[in-house]
Amino acid sequence: MGNIKTPTLTVLNQGKDFKVFQVTGLAGMVMLNHHSTTEAIIVVEQGRAVLNLNGDKHQLKMGDVFVIPAGEAHSLTIVNDFMAKAVMALDAEIKFN
Repeated sequence: MGNIKTPTLTVLNQGKDFKVFQVTGLAGMVMLNHHSTTEAIIVVEQGRAVLNLNGDKHQLKMGDVFVIPAGEAHSLTIVNDFMAKAVMALDAEIKFN
């Protein structure tokens, strides 16, 4: 499959119940099939990406907010340089399938 470049996830802050990640990626990057153990809220700040969830392709663009259900496998393909915040429960884990 070769070397696939993936978006970067950086923890920005965490509180008693939640943590916030910065998600950044360049056009063409792919985050392969994965899921979170809790719901995740995605707030798109820049660029465009395609979220493939349950066979449906969701176009994500600046200003969009999307809730990804817990345990639902999904992938993310960056179309234009992308930046988003992901809010998850403090004990949430991201697991690759």
